Amino acid sequence: MNQYEGFEYVEVKYTASDGVTTGKTYTYKTKLNLRLGQKVYAPTYKSDRSEAVVVAVNCPEPGFRCKEIVEVMPEEAEE
Repeated sequence: MNQYEGFEYVEVKYTASDGVTTGKTYTYKTKLNLRLGQKVYAPTYKSDRSEAVVVAVNCPEPGFRCKEIVEVMPEEAEE
């Protein structure tokens, strides 16, 4: 049995302190039903809660170990 069974793989880009999403993409595993453009907290070597944006969903399983996204950022309040 695959130890990662039940996971989906997504790609994210991190959000800088100025709110701009830039840089390369990073692959994560998740059991959450994520959608494109959704803001999440992604674990990194610097922090367990780095802000990121989902830029691809249903990605193929990579050939390396991935960290897991387990938390979606709260939606911004509508005015």
